[in-house]
Amino acid sequence: MDIDKQIKEQLKQESEQLDQLLQADKGLFGRIQDSYHSSMSFWIVYSFFFAFLIGGALCFCAYQFFQAQETQSMIFWGVLSLAAMIVLAPLKLWLLNESGRQAVLREIKRMEIRQEQRIQTLLEKLNS
Repeated sequence: MDIDKQIKEQLKQESEQLDQLLQADKGLFGRIQDSYHSSMSFWIVYSFFFAFLIGGALCFCAYQFFQAQETQSMIFWGVLSLAAMIVLAPLKLWLLNESGRQAVLREIKRMEIRQEQRIQTLLEKLNS
């Protein structure tokens, strides 16, 4: 077999492995759902509830801003809307980062298990 065919076969195998990994990924919503079953689940639920409340307050403030007739009340509701956005943005970033951290921890644990299995099979082959 010439080198070109070997390279093509190797690339095809790597492509198939990558396709399997991408299909196994649950996506953003799956990662967020998995984060609710972690050791930080209490804080994630608490933060999600808090983010939901702040999001509702943001919608209310934005609605009041657009309904206001006077400049002073527009400024008041606009500042409250901005404050709600400033509080909401880092909270949502933390929630997304936490879900990503959980996904990385799970993948590391899977790799540890795979390595242990490989070591066991090598030891069995050596002992046989």
